[in-house]
Amino acid sequence: PSLINILAGHISIVGPRPQLVRDMVFMSEEQRARHAVRPGLTGLAQANGRNGLSWEEKFAYDVEYANNITFIMDCKVIFKTIKTVLCKDGIGQGEEAPISFNVHRQKQLDEQKNAGVK
Repeated sequence: PSLINILAGHISIVGPRPQLVRDMVFMSEEQRARHAVRPGLTGLAQANGRNGLSWEEKFAYDVEYANNITFIMDCKVIFKTIKTVLCKDGIGQGEEAPISFNVHRQKQLDEQKNAGVK
């Protein structure tokens, strides 16, 4: 299905992974900059840690990519992604399953709210 989406022009080979629209309300303005470029099959976050990264780190890589798109960077991301997949780097987060961004951000907001109350 991803190859069909690439051929149809809905996504590119390299770019930030698509994110659910509902998550945009939880993103900072800087994090929303990742949506200025076409989403991709792989990106800097996938090449640099996959699920081993926090949401903030993933979005930082996405914004870095969106601000610095070059053909050379795309080539580096593709080769680094192949290496990451073959070496099985960053595929797990221990016993804990990755949580969706909206749940992660809501927990952060709740913690900030509770810290302010104390």
